[in-house]
Amino acid sequence: MITTARATVTFDSTHKDEHEGPHLHGHTFIVTVLEVADLAGPCVTLWDDLFTVTRSLHLHTLGDMLYGGSERLDGIAAWICERLLLEHPRITSVEVAIPGSAGVVTREIR
Repeated sequence: MITTARATVTFDSTHKDEHEGPHLHGHTFIVTVLEVADLAGPCVTLWDDLFTVTRSLHLHTLGDMLYGGSERLDGIAAWICERLLLEHPRITSVEVAIPGSAGVVTREIR
């Protein structure tokens, strides 16, 4: 039987949105990562590693951390995924959402 480990964390960051004017504004982001468990069971470090990765974005301006239009949800998901895949090659998806909005992006890993 295949099992899946799930880790969810939140972080707060600011960014500029060309459609909303030149000023910074902030969001709380919810990140959920799914990982297929190996034969020994779910990876117990997934939450810790996700927390560490998102702490580098927490209370920072996304434009200073992510380049080339990566401030959108799909860019944030890709950035987080890149940092987790080395230690967690069995990740199947990274979802980034903004609570209370229609903004949800899931990056599927095949």
